[in-house]
Order: sequence, then structure tokens, then C-alpha cells
Amino acid sequence: MNCDFKTIKDNLEILIQNGINAGAITIISNQNIRLIEEIYGFFKQIGIPFRPNIYFPDSFVQDDELVVPPKIYSNYLIKLFDLWYYDETPISIDIFEDIIYSMVTNKVKACIFSGECYKYLSVRPNGDMFICDRFNTDDFKVCEVKNLNLGNLERNTTIKKFKSRTSLLKQCSQCEWINICHGGCPTYSYSFKNTIFKPDYYCKARKEVFTHIYDLIIKDSSNHENKRIISERIEKNQQTIY
Repeated sequence: MNCDFKTIKDNLEILIQNGINAGAITIISNQNIRLIEEIYGFFKQIGIPFRPNIYFPDSFVQDDELVVPPKIYSNYLIKLFDLWYYDETPISIDIFEDIIYSMVTNKVKACIFSGECYKYLSVRPNGDMFICDRFNTDDFKVCEVKNLNLGNLERNTTIKKFKSRTSLLKQCSQCEWINICHGGCPTYSYSFKNTIFKPDYYCKARKEVFTHIYDLIIKDSSNHENKRIISERIEKNQQTIY
């Protein structure tokens, strides 16, 4: 099967034309992050929601030219947010919708901010089960599907390790964003710090993004236009399939 760019794009458009809210996952790396306006414009032009996932290495690394430095990441994510927020006819960018939802409801939708990675299990073609599809080494193997016992799952060593992560991140305990971030995604901890028991590599960058969003649309609760935009962005495109 030929899965080139045009084929994927055409098939996405067919899904959308038939009422299926399909979206694209876009990997943001140090090679394309400065093109964030063009990326947003492209997806808006073809009418496809997208999720900007920041690149991370498969394993612990010291140097990788694709890695986005945290400050550059925060600057460009804020730029993307402003493009999206001030756009009168925006496409869906679920990470922003999820952050706004969390700030308004104090509930978390995005898995990377949930602190509950142990609820997102993945199964490899050979039947091995892991925590999330981002972890693919034996350190994060839960069990083999053929040996799966749901009743004993919470006592699994790997599950218990991830359940304890947020409570062990002491430097996060006094953070004002702990309830919507929970230490961030452990993938970025493991890939850059070789352990899941440290905050997300992009911790400081995410704080800057959270603060920008909060100050712009949440802090001034008397701004009725902001309230309208908040409601629309939370309610829109919640069933998109990526």
C-alpha cells in the first residue's frame, strides 16, 4: 500500500467529508518549529485538526539535533496558541482545548498531564503489554497479554511504579500548576533525564505556556468575550480521532 503524503491527505479529507472528525498528529522538532505559522496555515487550509507533539528521542540521549530547546519550545507554542486563539475560524488544536478545560474545570483530559499513565496501556504485535505506546523497553513491560490478570493488575510492579510517580516528585508539590500538569509526561523525563522520577524536561517551558494562557483568558473572568471563546473551544471538536 502506498502511504505517501498525498494519499494520507486525501484519505483524511474523505473521512472528514463523511462526518468523521479525523485529525493529524504533527511532530514538532528543531527542524520545523520555526515554521509553526506555516504549519497552522496548512492544516487550516485543508480543514484538518492537528495535535502538535514535541519530538522526543526513543531512549536516553545527551545530544540530538532534532530536540527543541525548552525556551524555543515555549516561545513557539505561545505563538501557536495566539494564532489559534485570535483566529475567528480556527481549527481544533486539542492540547490548547485540553489546557483550557483543565483550568476551567480542574479536571485533566490530556494523558500527558494526567499523572495516570498506568491507565494507558499498549500491546505490541507479539502480545507484550507496556505502559503507553511511547515506552518500548523491558523496563516498562507490564506483562504478556496471554498472562494478563485484570484482578492483579494494580499489584503489578510497573503499574505501581507509575502510580507513585506524581507523589514522589517533591519539587512539583508546591507548583501552582500541579493539578493540571502532575509533573508532565514521564516520556520526556525518561528520554532526557534517564528516569521517570523527575519532572518533564519541558517543565519550565510548560509553566510559561500555562501562565500565558491563564493570564490571557482565565484571569480576567469579567471579560465576557473571553468566556464565550472558552466555552466554544472546550465544546468544539472533542471527539476528534488522531
